[in-house]
Formats: sequence, C-alpha cells, structure tokens
Amino acid sequence: MSQSFMPIMYNVDENTTLYCPEADNKASREFSNNLKCLLEKNLYQLAEDSIYYNASEGESPDTVYGLYLCRIDVSMQSCQNCIVAAGETVMQKCNGTKRAIVWSDECMIRYSDTSLPVLDVDTITCSGSKQNVTVPVPDSFAEILTQSFKDMIDSIIHSYATEATNITTSVSLNGFVQCIPELSIDDCQYCLEHAVEYMPECLSGGHSRVKVLLPSCNMRYELKPLPNSKVPATLAPGPIPSATSKTGNTNEEKAKQVVQFILSGGGKTGDDKGDDYSYKILRGKKKVESQGLPFFPLDLIHQATHNFSNENKLGEGGFGPVYKGIFADGKEIAVKRLSRSSGQGLQEFKNEVTLIAKLQHKNLVRLLGCCLEGNEVLLVYEYMPNKSLDFLLFDSRLKIIHRDLKASNVLLDHEMNQKISDFGMARIFGGNQNESNTNRVVGTFGYMAPEYAMEGLFSVKSDVFSFGVLLLEIISGRKNTRFYLYEQGQSLLTYTWKLWCEGNAQGLVDPVLKQSFILEELLKRIHIGLLCVQEDPADRPTVSSVVVMLAIDTITLPQPTQPAFSVGRVKSSSDLKVCSANEVTLSTVSPR
Repeated sequence: MSQSFMPIMYNVDENTTLYCPEADNKASREFSNNLKCLLEKNLYQLAEDSIYYNASEGESPDTVYGLYLCRIDVSMQSCQNCIVAAGETVMQKCNGTKRAIVWSDECMIRYSDTSLPVLDVDTITCSGSKQNVTVPVPDSFAEILTQSFKDMIDSIIHSYATEATNITTSVSLNGFVQCIPELSIDDCQYCLEHAVEYMPECLSGGHSRVKVLLPSCNMRYELKPLPNSKVPATLAPGPIPSATSKTGNTNEEKAKQVVQFILSGGGKTGDDKGDDYSYKILRGKKKVESQGLPFFPLDLIHQATHNFSNENKLGEGGFGPVYKGIFADGKEIAVKRLSRSSGQGLQEFKNEVTLIAKLQHKNLVRLLGCCLEGNEVLLVYEYMPNKSLDFLLFDSRLKIIHRDLKASNVLLDHEMNQKISDFGMARIFGGNQNESNTNRVVGTFGYMAPEYAMEGLFSVKSDVFSFGVLLLEIISGRKNTRFYLYEQGQSLLTYTWKLWCEGNAQGLVDPVLKQSFILEELLKRIHIGLLCVQEDPADRPTVSSVVVMLAIDTITLPQPTQPAFSVGRVKSSSDLKVCSANEVTLSTVSPR
C-alpha cells in the first residue's frame, strides 16, 4: 500500500492534526471570503442537527468546496464547538492556502479549490497519546487490535461501528470507526482497510490512544472506554445507567467479548450502591436485532416504573400500555410494554427497534434501549412530558413510510416540540424505491390513504395523505374518525371539500385559532391539506413540496381535486372534480 505524505502535516495539539500544504499559487481574497462564508454555512447547518455537511461556495475560479464530519457519538453541542474550533484553526494556520484538512478529536473539516472526491485514501496520518495510562497488554496486542478493527469493518452499518474487547482480565480495548455518510458500505470498508494496514506504523510509540486519519474515514482505539462511545447523540442525549462487561466462559467469549458501553460520567448512578449493570445480547428465540441499542435489565425497569404501577401508567396503545419511569440519576423515560393480547407482536417490536436505531432526526422520539427478559418485551424511550397531539419524520437520512401517522402518534416535549412516535408498522425504503405493497393492511382508518386501505399499496404519498388529514384536524379542532356522527354522515374531508367549493373554507376553522392566527394563513393550510388528501397519489405533493408551501408565503398553489373517500370509486383524472370558487392561481411547486 502506498501512502502520500504532504509537505505540511503536523499536530496542533494532542487532539488536533492539521494538513495544510504549501501552494504555488496563494488563495485570492475572493477565495478566502468564500471560505469564510462556507464555514459560516456549516455552522448554520448544525442548527438542523446535522453531523455531516458537504457544500460549495462562490463562482469559478474562486469556488471553495468543503465538508465537515462530526463523530456520530458526540452531542450536537460538542459537534458545534468542535467545528467552531476547527474553523478557527483553518483560518489561522492555513490562511492563504487552497487546500486544508483539520482532524480534531470530535470532528473533521476539509476544503479545497477543486471538487472533493467521495473516496479519498491518498492522504493518511496517525496521532497518539499515552494519557498517563500504564496498563500491561499481551504480546499479541497488534494481532488482537487488527482483528478487532476487521470485525468492526465487516459489521459496519450506516457509516460507523464500535466495539469493546477484553484483551486481558483488566484491560479493555475500545474501538471506533467512521466514514463520511456519502460512501457506500463497500467504499467505506475499502477506506477503513487502508487505515488498518497503516495501523502498525502508529503502534511504535506505545500509545494507549491512537487515531488513524484519512479524508474519507477514520479509526481510533483507546485502552479505556471512549467518551460517549456507543450511543449517537440523536438517539440518547442524556446520561443513563452505564453498562459494563462480564467475562464469559465460552471459547467465543474468551477470544472476543463484545460489550456495549453507555457512559454517563463515571458509570455509577444514584442509589445503585455500587452495583454495575450488565447488558447482554439475548440469543435463541429471545434474540432481537438490536442495531447497536442497549438492552436494559428488567430489574432496572421495575425500579424505574415502580413495578409498572397504575400511578405510573401514561396510556394505552396498540402495542400495549405505556409507563413513565425515572432512573436513579433522575432521567425520565417512557416504557412501552407489549401486551399479550396486543394485535402487534414480537415482529412489530423488532421492526420498531430496527427502524428507530437507523434513524437520526430531531423530530423522532428517541429510543434509548429495549428489554427482552422472562416474558417481558419492552421498549424504552425518552419521556415526552406534554403527552401527544391529541390532548415530521419526513427529512430523515433514510426514507421511511410510517403507515400510522396520526395525532396520537405525534408527541410533544416540555417545549411543545413535536416528535413522531410508534414505528411498529413502519417500513424503510432505500435507494430509488418509492412504493411497495402488503397483504396485511394495518393502521388507523380515517388516516389511511385509499390505495393503501383498499389495495395494500403504500408509498411516501401514503404518509402525505395522513399528514393532510392531520393538518385539517388541527385547523378544524375535530377528529376525522368521528366527524360523521355530527355532520350528517360526512367525513372531515368531504365536509372540507364542500366548504371549499362553496368559497366558505373559513367555516372549517376552529374559533380558537381565529383569535390567534391570520385567517389567510389558515386558509392556505386548508388548501395544502386538501392537496395532500387528493385521491390519486400522483396528484398529491411530495413532502419537499409541502415544506416549501408551508414556508413560503408568496408561492401560488395548484388547485386541489376532489379528496379521497368522498366518492365511491377511484376516478380517472378526467373525472376528478376541481373547484375554483377560491380563485387560486394554478402553478406547480418544484422545490430544489
């Protein structure tokens, strides 16, 4: 393997490595201004909870191409602080150069005057520190280390992996690998294999902590638990009881023991009286694909919920009852407990665990872990103090079809921020997949798109339909599922359509909202709701279009056609009725 070492590559401090090559042609003032602007955009993007951003700024020949990547296991605040510091390092140390990379302990910044390749293994370096650790390691340490990283590379999912391995009775080797999200799994593994090949060059200093750094990936190990090592910030931001390993007796465990660490500033919490908790992956018929999420011991859940007391019960859903719990460190949780009489079963449990583990989004309820012990099947979530929308999931990294989007599945935190919950029926799409079908129709009537309810077809437009129903419910203050009891057998959708065609859409608005909102804004949202519930999925806007419609006041909206379930059959596009009583200019929204 060949490595390309650049003229200027040095450690700014023990946590920061800088690549800042000399250039024949210094950057122009316009290039430097574009760089500053790009860094400011990076910081702005962090406000959207993004650990990765790739963009360009300016016009040729002064275009700046740049990206940043934060470690997936650090909080967004730590990510932002790291990006700020790395940006300052770039501006101070590399002022006037057209290329630079800053690798810090928790993030990386890179920029260039040429388009950045997705896969780049030409530049490679390493850094290490002893961290005042004097622990004995076996003579086979290099082989154990290499094998540990190869195991992580083989098991990598969604651009990162972690592993903890007991190499002696007193020393734990903690590893972490990560690639930029744009890399395919094959390219990510290829990049990390380069890092593994270079790792022996980094071991000569006897360091207890080493990082191998490339533009497209990085890996690191430490002979003690890494800070925040296993739980991504977007899944479990607060401290929860820590997990430690137990040495097993099987040959497999003697060779390698995989431990999931959830570090919380010391590992001991509240009244645990020094007892460490052990989390093990359940095997055989109890095995659940955990996707890196921790397994909580049942005793801990019993303590937190007072043995599932009625006083702690928050409500009842299709999965079963939900209980509030409080860990010994004061962290509040919500525990979903599978009911034996539930219409959902272990498959839905596995589905929700798998999906939530893959998602990273500020508007998704965070799944902290799960439990399968004895006859109990439990999901542990962050606690949402303001219950649900009864008393969007649409911009996740992955394409998710929720299939049961409704008011009771939109929870509210203490600041009334909305978060989507209940993924037992959800499906995940990848690549260019946009539609699927099922023989098992699940969900809530009144929110189901007609093509799904009648034919089992579901797509991203199915959730758009549900969102439209939800939007009209919010505006009217009335539930679609019981609307017919009060309006001569009409549904909320047919009633809204009737008022729209009569030019009296304001008659739908909840009087409470009229006191707080401008009527024109509410009418616009009724218009958007009707666009979302059109009978033909092809006529419904995409989620991106809905976001644009809601955000931009000056945009003109296309005229809606008759909603679904207001007629007895699916009509052709030539049969669909269009009302123009509101005299809305027709146009097409095409967000970029």
